[in-house]
Amino acid sequence: MSDAGNTAGWSRSLRALASSKASIAVNSAGVEVPLLIDDDAAALLASTDAAATVRLYLLLEQVRGTLDATVLQIYLRHPDPARSGQHGALFMGSIALYGLRRATSASPDRGMVCILDISAHDTVLRPAIARGDTQFGLYVRPHPPLQTGTSIDIGRIGICIEPRQP
Repeated sequence: MSDAGNTAGWSRSLRALASSKASIAVNSAGVEVPLLIDDDAAALLASTDAAATVRLYLLLEQVRGTLDATVLQIYLRHPDPARSGQHGALFMGSIALYGLRRATSASPDRGMVCILDISAHDTVLRPAIARGDTQFGLYVRPHPPLQTGTSIDIGRIGICIEPRQP
């Protein structure tokens, strides 16, 4: 991905680090989602200096549903239970889905795209790559819980890296 209008002088290129393989149906209790790690992107992340500026993003693509006023809370399963929080996982952030019904009805094949900057969690993701982990485990939880008769579907979830070089 490139951004020709970037006035800061940085080149913009996102690379998929990990992604889900199947669409995800979010239920009231939440859903576990395995993200398979791409070996080439993992090698790129492992080869960058830890002090180098690398941005990490969580992308939710083709988000569709029948409920407007909900928030998806995203957790990363942490390999060290002593460092994990609620649900045995590390809280990564929240994504508000306001306007989801409208986005779904306007383009039912595409829905919404949601992006969450998760660069603050670099210190957890890099060691997983260094250990040779083959996947990240995410937990996606709606808040408040979904009401009967409502649905939220996500086409794909991915973690992308953006190596930044001046």
